[in-house]
Amino acid sequence: MKFPNGLKLFLIVALAVTLPLKAFTRDTVKATPWEDAQASILAFFARHGFSARHGFEAPGEQRPAGTLIQATSGRCRLLMGQMHHRGLNLDSFDRLAESVGRVVFVFGGTIYRQQPVALTSLDHYWTRLQQRIGLSVAWHPVYAVAATDTCALDALPWTEIAEFS
Repeated sequence: MKFPNGLKLFLIVALAVTLPLKAFTRDTVKATPWEDAQASILAFFARHGFSARHGFEAPGEQRPAGTLIQATSGRCRLLMGQMHHRGLNLDSFDRLAESVGRVVFVFGGTIYRQQPVALTSLDHYWTRLQQRIGLSVAWHPVYAVAATDTCALDALPWTEIAEFS
């Protein structure tokens, strides 16, 4: 059976217009993945000999409990927070991290000296699309970690907190 070219064109256009709409109708993404991940992060630090807690108080500034995690082990002091996939909250974190030390980024279990914005954004949008069409895929957070010079960040197994479902 042969279809007229007009019908074929109509079906192609209809598919092109409605397929993206279908992809965004079922959103299974958790609204607050950072809140879900905090217990695992605190347990991660505890397993590796750190004393960790929610919150951070910088000189003249206090952050609400839960937005940051502070961990200490001996002379090593860490401050950790979730970063926006495009790095939009980097300035805020940098301001708080001044009193701690150098800042690195952890994504996918790997330490980066600068946030890999292209990689984290691509991963974010790909994961969101898969979750919205109903697939059960893990969330891959990007963290900023401020650390004193006495911390051996490379020695921590960051892959343990590389993804959350």
